[in-house]
Amino acid sequence: MELYDTEKTRKLEKKLISLGYSSTSLILKAGNAIYEEVVKLKKSNMFIVIGKGNNGADGLSLALLSAINNLTVTCVLLDKIEKQNIDVYNLIKSLNIKTYKTLPKINRINKDIVIIDSILGIGLNRSPAGKYQKAIKWINSYKRKGAYVVSIDVPSGLFIDTGVGSKDTVLANKTIMCLTPKQGCFTGDGIKYSGTLIYKNLGFTNIKKYGTGSSKLIDIKNKVSLRSNNNTYKGNFGKVLILGGWDGMQGAGNLAGLAALKTGAGKVFICNNSKQKKPDDLISIRSDIASFKKCLKIADVVVAGPGLGKNASEHLEMLWNYRIPVVYDADALNWLSSSTYKKRPSYFIGTPHYGEAKKLLKEDFKDRFNAICKLKNCYGGDWILKGPGTLVLTKKLYINDFSNNILSTSGTGDVLAGIVAGLLAQKKGKQIEIAVKIHSLCAEDIYLKKKATLTASEMLENISKVIYNLKNN
Repeated sequence: MELYDTEKTRKLEKKLISLGYSSTSLILKAGNAIYEEVVKLKKSNMFIVIGKGNNGADGLSLALLSAINNLTVTCVLLDKIEKQNIDVYNLIKSLNIKTYKTLPKINRINKDIVIIDSILGIGLNRSPAGKYQKAIKWINSYKRKGAYVVSIDVPSGLFIDTGVGSKDTVLANKTIMCLTPKQGCFTGDGIKYSGTLIYKNLGFTNIKKYGTGSSKLIDIKNKVSLRSNNNTYKGNFGKVLILGGWDGMQGAGNLAGLAALKTGAGKVFICNNSKQKKPDDLISIRSDIASFKKCLKIADVVVAGPGLGKNASEHLEMLWNYRIPVVYDADALNWLSSSTYKKRPSYFIGTPHYGEAKKLLKEDFKDRFNAICKLKNCYGGDWILKGPGTLVLTKKLYINDFSNNILSTSGTGDVLAGIVAGLLAQKKGKQIEIAVKIHSLCAEDIYLKKKATLTASEMLENISKVIYNLKNN
C-alpha cells in the first residue's frame, strides 16, 4: 500500500479537483466515511473539537451526518467558520446542535462518550500553541478519565512527514485516515499517538492512479518463492559466512547463522575465536585472517557484527574492500562509525537500531525518514532502520507496520541479520523488505499466542513456519 506525506497528499487532492471532484464533495465523502466508522463504536454522545482547514471541515461534515442520524452531538469551534464551510455550519445550526467557542467541562465521563479530534491536519508545520495546545490537553485529560478518542486523518500535533510528535499531541484510541494513508502514523511517535489505524479511500479504490505515495507499506504477497525448485541440492541455495560471536559472545553469531539456515541458505560458516562447541548445523572456521580470507572466496554473502566485539578490525577492513555482499550489524556498525570509511565499493546492507544510527550519523535525530536517507547518502548501500515501524530504504522507502516492544530483547537483531543474509544467499534479488516482514511475523506469531515476551531462540523456531505460510499464502 502506498503511503503519503503532506506534499504527495496535496498533489493528489489537486489532481482529483482537476478531474472534476470539488473540495466540498471530498469533504462530504470524508464525513460519511468517518461517520461509518464512528457508529461502529456504539457511542451515543459525541464531542467534536473542530479547527480550521479541511480537517475542521471533515469534523463539521461528521457533526451534520451524526445529528441527522439522531446521535447527541456537541461541537467545540476553535476558529471562525470559513467561507467554504458556511453552508454546512448553517445546517448544523438548524438542527440545534450544541456549539461552544470555549472548551466545555464534561461533568460525567462514561462509556458512551467519544471525543473527535478534528483540530489540526496534514498542514501542521510547527508545534501546537495557544488554543490548539489547550484543546489537545483538554482531549488528553478526558481520555485519561475514560473517554474514547478518535482522530481524523492524523492525531493533532503529529507531523505526518516525519512521524514525530509534538510535546502536546492527541493520544488517540483510533485514527481514521481519509483519502490517503499518512506515512507518519506508521512509524516513530505515530505508533504511540495514532492508536488503531483505519484507512478510508473515499471510493477511490486505486488511489495511486491519481498520484504515487512517498513510501510504501511492506507487502510480500506473491513475492516469496524460496526453494521453489525441487530438482536441486544444497549448493543451489548459497553459502553464508558469519563473522561474529567473538570473545564470549558466541550466542549472537550462532543466532545469526541458524537464522540464515532457517531462511533457506544451503550452508553457513561461522568465523570466531570461541573454543566452545558450535551448533552442529554450522560449519566452524578458524578466526585467523588467512582462514577468513579463504572462506570469503567461497561465500555468497557475509554477516558481520553479531557479538563481534572490538578485536576483529583487520577482518572488517579486509571485508570493506572485498567484492561480496555484506550485512553489517551490531559491532560491525560500531566499527564503521569510528572509521573513516565512506561508500563501500560493493553492495551491503546496514541494520542499525536508533543508538547505532546515532553513532553512524554522529548526531541525534527524531526524524527517522531523514536519518535513513542520510545513512544511505553517507555510506551507500541499503538500510534497515530498526524500531517502531521499521524503515527499509533501497531504491524505494518501505515501512513495516508491526510495532511491539516484544522485539526489544537481546538476539532479535542477530536473527534479523541472519534472515537478510539467508535471502541474499539464495539470489532472489535484494528484496530486504521481505526479510523485515518475515522477522516481524515470527514475533507476531508468538505475541498472538498471548505471550508478553519472547527470546531470540523462539523466533528461530518460527522462521520456517512463517516462510511456509507465505509460500502457500
